[in-house]
Amino acid sequence: DLLPERTYQQIYPAFRQVLQTRKKIAQDMEIDRNGKHYHFRCILSPFEGMVLGQYRDITERNQRKIELEKQNNALYEIQKAALIGYWKYDSRTNLLSYSGHMGVASQKQKQKQEQYFTPEEFIDYVVAEDKEGIKDWYNFALEGRIHQSIDYRIMFNGRIYYIRQKAFARDHHKDGITTLEGYIQNITDLQESRN
Repeated sequence: DLLPERTYQQIYPAFRQVLQTRKKIAQDMEIDRNGKHYHFRCILSPFEGMVLGQYRDITERNQRKIELEKQNNALYEIQKAALIGYWKYDSRTNLLSYSGHMGVASQKQKQKQEQYFTPEEFIDYVVAEDKEGIKDWYNFALEGRIHQSIDYRIMFNGRIYYIRQKAFARDHHKDGITTLEGYIQNITDLQESRN
């Protein structure tokens, strides 16, 4: 009698299931009370032939989750517009991974799939005049000098692209493994405008 119809329709089947199966159920539900909308975690447990219900108000947590999803979507759209991607290097596997919207490599980018390259495979795309510079930059980053970004050019499908890359995190683990993370951006339009 106390529950709004919508909430009752969520709780009653779960309540019946606990009575019948004698197994605990936990699920998120919603309730409207006094003109306000609340989210709660409902934990129903069998207890001496009855059901013991526990309710936790998770409204604030859900609101933060919704806000975070909005911010992530906004960031995703900004990355697409700015042709920015995320890269990571792991010395254990000796692989560079890339995901994002650089607009250079393959159809995989449109599918939001991560791509993997060995450093040698990646360097093969870099134009000859910039190869030594990018190799030095990676070596400096592996040593912990990650404060500088680097601009270089790559050749892909007969076209030259201008790339800006920055490392923003380096972790050196006790087992000797080093990981690097950063962003990579296609700045071809910007560079061509400058030229």
